[in-house]
Amino acid sequence: MTSSPAIPWLPPTAIGSQTELPTLLIAGSSLDSFTNSWLRTMAEDKEVVTLINEHFQPVFVDTLKHEGLALTMQNVLGLTAEAQGWPLSAFATPSGSFFGASPWRNMRADAENSHGFLNLLIDVAQTWQEQGENITADAEQFKGVLAQLEELPPAEKSFNKTLAQDACEAHAMEAADSLEGGFGESPRYFNAPLLHFLLKRTASGKTSASVRAHVERTITAYIAGGMHDHLGGGFFHGCSDPVWGLPFFEKTTADQAIMSSLLLAAASALENPLAHTIASTTLLWTIHTLQTDDGAFMTGLDAESFGAGEQLINGAYYAWSKEAIADVLGQELGEHFLQRYWHDERAALDATFHIPAIQGALDDADANARLPEACRRLLIARHERPSPARNEDCRASDQGLILETLAQFLNHPLTTETDHEDILPAAKKCAAQLPPLEELNTYEKAVCGRGAQAWFTFSTDESFLNYANNALHQLEEHFAKHGGFTISSAHPSHTSAADMVDTPWRESTAACTAQLAQQLGNTDFQNKIIEAHAALTRYAPLACAGLLRSLL
Repeated sequence: MTSSPAIPWLPPTAIGSQTELPTLLIAGSSLDSFTNSWLRTMAEDKEVVTLINEHFQPVFVDTLKHEGLALTMQNVLGLTAEAQGWPLSAFATPSGSFFGASPWRNMRADAENSHGFLNLLIDVAQTWQEQGENITADAEQFKGVLAQLEELPPAEKSFNKTLAQDACEAHAMEAADSLEGGFGESPRYFNAPLLHFLLKRTASGKTSASVRAHVERTITAYIAGGMHDHLGGGFFHGCSDPVWGLPFFEKTTADQAIMSSLLLAAASALENPLAHTIASTTLLWTIHTLQTDDGAFMTGLDAESFGAGEQLINGAYYAWSKEAIADVLGQELGEHFLQRYWHDERAALDATFHIPAIQGALDDADANARLPEACRRLLIARHERPSPARNEDCRASDQGLILETLAQFLNHPLTTETDHEDILPAAKKCAAQLPPLEELNTYEKAVCGRGAQAWFTFSTDESFLNYANNALHQLEEHFAKHGGFTISSAHPSHTSAADMVDTPWRESTAACTAQLAQQLGNTDFQNKIIEAHAALTRYAPLACAGLLRSLL
């Protein structure tokens, strides 16, 4: 959706290029329905198009490709508008210094949003023409404020790993939703870095019964709720509501790898064989849907697909009405399915169309062939609908993440010989597609190094151990030169918080590197990373769960 004849969106490399116009940046995921719908609405509004093309340099920042820059824009949004979320708009001077940001707005003013996106563009364009020099001066000062926000706190001489881990667990339980599972308020995401940390603590017997119970509650919510595609397999990107009913419908390779790895850890730490089973079906879905013939994995599936009236609709491929279910299953089996998968108070798209999600434990009657048969028939019917489009880019970090998870699955004690027959050929093809290290940024090196190390533990092929050691060596050299990690060179005016702290989506570069160092026995480098982040683990322990996991 970012290639539009109405608005010629430029890549982030255009920021700071030779122009006298300020830059309008739109950040969002190219697979996300909200982002694509907003871009379409923008391109259909002639007045908005004219304003953008005449008064701005338009740049689209795909959060899937430019995560560091996107997170910097999120910080700009928080500092200037006290808001958060995707999609967002931001403004920068011709040299690339940010001077403002705004969350999503309607194109036109209305009763609920008196200042629409068109009004915002007019205001910024007029102010730039009248006060461009003042805005440039203010932007240079703001750059310093933004840099301070994204810098590590000063290093501390002392670091008590036990206290840091206990603090992270305590903060997690303060944020825990004891009713629905998960942490914090909606939107809901995997929170994989934090849950991996808590699962590892649970496996070592260092947590209380209440922590274990909440982790179990959260894993159950992931498996049973609307974030899990119960018919086809795999997981959506998250849920926008607190009760796991309304998914963000994009499905990415990274999310499948991260969620499957989490489920495998849960299967071991919680002695939960169902988690292993769901990890297996998730990996199989990912292989069948997103792996290319040569073995690499594509980015993922769009949230939107064509529905009624040939319109792109968010979640149209996955949503059901009661009438559609009855048409496929018949009255009796349809009612049985609805008893287990339908909740009127949790309508996903509107009052008619829902996303199947289980509530509560399945009883013995559900263990017979009726529900599996119902799901199979609904899946067949779903395949007749227009499928979501695939983003066929093969991101380097995705190859490392999925290879690591495939190796973890093959090494898991609950994995059977039959599982090996299904997964092993795909894993071998994936391993052969690990990208050359010289082509990778630091985050990609860390996750591809972890993938290679995990594959070595399964295959004993020393070429992958050499790959992992070379990745760690290059990361150590980078750390020694820069005192930390940088993953993006989109523009020199920003550093990336993604290098330092975990997000609800993934672990930071520092965390991934510390874990790789721990796995390869380089405790000296691991300790240097920990020491550099010691103050951050005290000020923001939840943002350092992945780093603290490397100490367990």
